Amino acid sequence: MTKPAPNNTTTPHPDSLKSARKWWLAAGPVLFLALFFSSTTAQLSSTATMWLRRTATTLATALSSASLFVSTVVHAPGSVGAYVDPAVLDACPGYVTRKVTQTRGGSEIRIELGIPPNSTGCAVFGPDIQNLVLVATYETPTRLHVKITDADKQRYEVPEDVFPRPKSSFIAPRSSQLKFTYTTSPDPFALTISRASTNEVLFTTAGFPLIYEDQYLRIKTSLPPGANIYGLGEHSHTFRLDADNGGKGLTRTLWSRDSFGIPLDSNLYGNHPVYYDHRPTGTHGVFLLNSNGMDIKFNRTTEGGGGGGGGGETLEYNVIGGVLDFYFLAGSESEPVEVAKQYAVLSGYAAEVPYWSFGFHQCRFGYKSAYQHFLLSSLSLSLSIVFFFF
Repeated sequence: MTKPAPNNTTTPHPDSLKSARKWWLAAGPVLFLALFFSSTTAQLSSTATMWLRRTATTLATALSSASLFVSTVVHAPGSVGAYVDPAVLDACPGYVTRKVTQTRGGSEIRIELGIPPNSTGCAVFGPDIQNLVLVATYETPTRLHVKITDADKQRYEVPEDVFPRPKSSFIAPRSSQLKFTYTTSPDPFALTISRASTNEVLFTTAGFPLIYEDQYLRIKTSLPPGANIYGLGEHSHTFRLDADNGGKGLTRTLWSRDSFGIPLDSNLYGNHPVYYDHRPTGTHGVFLLNSNGMDIKFNRTTEGGGGGGGGGETLEYNVIGGVLDFYFLAGSESEPVEVAKQYAVLSGYAAEVPYWSFGFHQCRFGYKSAYQHFLLSSLSLSLSIVFFFF
């Protein structure tokens, strides 16, 4: 398949680079003053301190973001800052299957993938990685592990001491509640995860080519119409993520930020790239073990979504680095809570904390004066006493 030319990318003009340098020279002193005020406000009154601190933080954040943008445009002309039509990405050649090896009685499947012959790949944000290896492992009756990495060079992964992996285990495919299938032809390569008892498709890349570049990874799956997706926190969107969103789609950005005031429809402090898909036929989960920044996009399609039907939605991962390390959780056909239990086994249980540490916690940054803090603290103490006695 021939990839349409990405004619909507932009290259900065030399004059714009000169303007960017002049802008930065002018903004530098402002940033210095902002940092100066932020370090000396401890000597001022509490009200003035709060106002100056917020102002300095806002200025520093804005200037830092602007400088990052200028630096990005200057050092990566022709690719960064450009909008790319999703149709261009969907028309990329993807990868082809070169060799398939099964070990441990079919419990582990190793697939070598490569760029199609006489093709340069997608090359939308840099050259495509030429050779990939996919390893699918049936680990437990309810968990299937699929990992796609660079076959020739090691890439960053979440360290073991940060996220301990479950102990290696293998089961026979016939004992699993999930089923892994793949295509060798026609091109491009596609994978599908389905429920073994019903053959219902839970995750499939059919029709959507895999893109694997040094700083851009894209994998896309179909969803059934009106999909009920939960998770992908931490965010201030609705509890159920509306994939259609009035025809506008939805983008969940996983990028930690200090979210003072909890802005609506925004990414917040933490990142949890796991979602639960609740269907009339059951509830399953998908976890991507990747700590790089990413956009997870939901869009409506006019084609059939996974799980059957006419028009449906799609879920698309856009990741800026690392590897594609997926854990698929079978959940249950009747008990939605089972998928949460399975994820807890994978991610580890929360640490037990002392009973006395539970309670009403407050943050001092929300108060404008010590007096206001005293009033609310007194109110909290009074309520605690009331609840204790009654």
